[in-house]
Amino acid sequence: MGIQERANWLERQARYKTRPRWYKKWWGILILIILFLFLILLVGSGIYVWQQAKEISANNFYFQKTAEQKTQKELVEGFGENWLGTSTPKLTIVEFSDFACPYSRESAPIVREAALMYGQNIKIIFRDFLGHENSMDLANAARCAGAQNKFWEMHDLLFSKQDQITVADLPSLAKDLGLDVDRFNQCLQAKTYDPIITQDYYDAARLGVAGTPTWFINSYKAQGAINRADFLKLIAEVLNSAPAKGAVIPAKAGN
Repeated sequence: MGIQERANWLERQARYKTRPRWYKKWWGILILIILFLFLILLVGSGIYVWQQAKEISANNFYFQKTAEQKTQKELVEGFGENWLGTSTPKLTIVEFSDFACPYSRESAPIVREAALMYGQNIKIIFRDFLGHENSMDLANAARCAGAQNKFWEMHDLLFSKQDQITVADLPSLAKDLGLDVDRFNQCLQAKTYDPIITQDYYDAARLGVAGTPTWFINSYKAQGAINRADFLKLIAEVLNSAPAKGAVIPAKAGN
């Protein structure tokens, strides 16, 4: 092959050279890396939920309540007068929360959604753990509304308007909910529920609660805001592996 023929051949080779596959280009490699990281995150999230559900549900079940377990249950649930769901639950969730806490606000819609989805099988109890300015007044406002059967309506309002309201606005919220405002104001001014709210705080301290929200899921403690998908998936996992009625999961001292 002469020099000119070889040159022509090389030119044709360069002209018709196969283009590199998309996954060999820089943007293709970037897409593959992102997909790989997403897959790791998805698998990790699933493993985390499965492990928590296993620890809550699959460890040693006791079909006979001991005095220690009963005491722990009472400590976690308190008076338990403000709750959603059923009075005969397979799963009990206790949330220590603060109406002035932004992280508690993030969890509030998830609580409502969980109650709507699993209300026939779970019980969600709200308890106070105060740590912000005006927390006591807000907690009293919710409980005073509860005295007129509007605790959860006030719960929703306080969280939805968290950045907008002051203590002076509380009577206006009561009016919006159709409450007897005079009765509500008397309850608020008398600080009627201070003792119960304070007891919630002391119980939380004994349980090792350090911030809000903190959850006790069948007495298993989980701290901090919980991802919506993981929270709902965790409830489903626990319910699917729930013991026979009457079985009790032993309380843990906490994480």
